[in-house]
Amino acid sequence: MDRATLEQQHSLAIALLAVLEQQAAGYTSLTIPAHLKLQLDEKRQEVASLEARLAQLQGGGADDTVPDNLPRYCHIFVGRTEEMARCLAALAPEERGWGVTIDGIGGMGKTSLALEVAERARDAALFDAYLFASAKTSWLSPDGVRQETLAQSSLDAFCREFARILGQNEVVQISDAKARRQALLDVLRGRQALLIWDNLETLTAEEREQIAEFLRKLPAPNKAIITSRRRTGESAVTVRLDKLSFAEAANLMQQTGQRQPRVGRELQQAGEAGQGALYDAAGGIAEKLNNKQFQATFCGNLGQLALDRDRPQDARPWLERAIALAQEIGRQDEVARTLSRLAQVLESEGRYKEALDLARQALQIRERLRGRGVGFSRQQVARLETTNNEQ
Repeated sequence: MDRATLEQQHSLAIALLAVLEQQAAGYTSLTIPAHLKLQLDEKRQEVASLEARLAQLQGGGADDTVPDNLPRYCHIFVGRTEEMARCLAALAPEERGWGVTIDGIGGMGKTSLALEVAERARDAALFDAYLFASAKTSWLSPDGVRQETLAQSSLDAFCREFARILGQNEVVQISDAKARRQALLDVLRGRQALLIWDNLETLTAEEREQIAEFLRKLPAPNKAIITSRRRTGESAVTVRLDKLSFAEAANLMQQTGQRQPRVGRELQQAGEAGQGALYDAAGGIAEKLNNKQFQATFCGNLGQLALDRDRPQDARPWLERAIALAQEIGRQDEVARTLSRLAQVLESEGRYKEALDLARQALQIRERLRGRGVGFSRQQVARLETTNNEQ
C-alpha cells in the first residue's frame, strides 16, 4: 500500500475518532455506554496501527515501535513466484479469509516462503506487528539436523508467545487458558497484525482444531500464515508447495556457491550433469540441496557409482569431497563409509599399503560407533593385510 493511501486512511480515522471522543465527552468513565467505549478503544487502536505503518514507510520498512520477532537469518530464497503472489493476495485486507495455509512435505521450504512473504509485507508496511512462533522440534541446517528447545506445543503456548511479543504482559499472566485466548483476541481488535504459526503438524489433532477455531475468530484486518505438512486451512487460502523446478534449483545452487566458495568449486567441477544428478537425488527439495549432510552422502554415492562402473579415477574426487564434507559436520559414520570406498580406489590402483591405512581408519571409527559396516571393514582390512604380506 502506498503512503498517500495510508495517510488518507489515517486522516479519516483521526476524524472519526474525534467524533467518538466528542460523543464520549458528556459521560464519565463510569457512565459511558459499553458500545461507545468499545468503539473508542478500537478506533484509537486503529489510529495507532496506521501511525505504526506510516512510521515503517518513513523509516524504510523498520521501526522499533513495531512488534516484530521475525527470525533474522540469511536464507537464500529462489523461485516460488506464483506461490508468493497467492500468499500476498490472501493477506490483503479485502480478502475475507483469515489468511493462508502453506502445506507440503518436509523440506519444501514452507517456513522460508512464510518468512519471505512476511518480509515483503513488512517492506510494504502492510501490518503494524509481525509475530512468529513455531512448533518445530527440530530443523535442518546446512550442517545437519538440529534440535529446537523453544518449540510451542499448544494453542495456549502460541497465545502466550504472541501476547509477549505484543508487550501484553497482563495477558501472559492470565491463569485461565480460555480467558487468555479471548484477551488476546480483544487486544488484536483495531490492530492489523500478521501472526505466523509455524510447523503445526507436530501438534495433536485436538490442538490443531483449537487453533483453527481461534483463527476463525481472528478479528479483521489481522491475518495469519500457517505452515504445516497437514492441510489445516478452512476459511483460508491454501498454497501447496511442490518441488523446485530444475531452473530454480540451479539458481539456488548457484547462489549457495557464491556464498560458500568451496561449494561453488564443487558444483563447478560437478558440471551440469552432476548438478542434475544432485537435483534428482534431492527430489527438488530445497533444504536438502543446501544441506551439507545430504551433499556428503550424495558425493559418496556418486563415488560408489563410479566404482561400480569400474571407473576408480572418476570416483576419487567425489569420495574426497564426501570425506571433507562429512568431517566438517562431524558425521563420523559417513567418514568411515567413504574411507572404505576410497580404500577400494587405492586397491584398484595397486596402492595396497595406502589402502590398508584407510581401511584401518574406517574400521576403528566403525568399531567405536558400534554401527553398521564393522563386518565389511574387518574383511577389507584382512584382505588388504594378506595382499600387503604377499608383496
